[in-house]
Amino acid sequence: FFVLFLCGGFPTSFGIMALRLIFTLVLCLWSQQSIAFPKTCSAYDECGTLKGSCCPNSEGVMLDCCVLGAIRMEADAAKTQAEAAKEAAREAKANATEKIQAAEGAKDAAEKAQAAAQEAEAAAKKAEVAAEAAAEEQKAKEKASKTAAADAAAESSKYENINEKIQASKCENNPSCAAANLTGYCCPTLNGLALNGTKLSCCSSGTLLP
Repeated sequence: FFVLFLCGGFPTSFGIMALRLIFTLVLCLWSQQSIAFPKTCSAYDECGTLKGSCCPNSEGVMLDCCVLGAIRMEADAAKTQAEAAKEAAREAKANATEKIQAAEGAKDAAEKAQAAAQEAEAAAKKAEVAAEAAAEEQKAKEKASKTAAADAAAESSKYENINEKIQASKCENNPSCAAANLTGYCCPTLNGLALNGTKLSCCSSGTLLP
């Protein structure tokens, strides 16, 4: 109705009635929202220099300037609410962006921590394998050392009382071999330079000659 009135779609008297109807609806809406609707003329720019009460006046008549002012006030209030809602949306967006960035930062940190943990686990496994290999190597060295010591002891035992063994192996020091006119080494014979050859039959009886 208000639009049609402004556009000249109704006679002036009908337009005024329409404006008053709109004003009444605005009053109802404001009363539901617990908004105090001013009655003084000075509260409305549209009432100009009018004094006292205009909305309604002392005769109970609702002036046209009240209707226009009420519509403007409603529009201003709606604009304020819209700006407040826009600001709240902007703040919510900023908060959401901050939280998203924080979440992404936490995700990156978690991924880095996970990668570091995996690297540490791999390094620990590698160190464990190296330790096992070192232990096996140490065991092998100890075994080889014992074997070498045993071999050295065996070799050393071969040279114990070597002079006596040499004398005992000579043919002339064994009576049966000497009686057979044998010379050299008989008990046992030489094998190259080692006394590990064949022990002759003449060595089995008799005592060593002095």
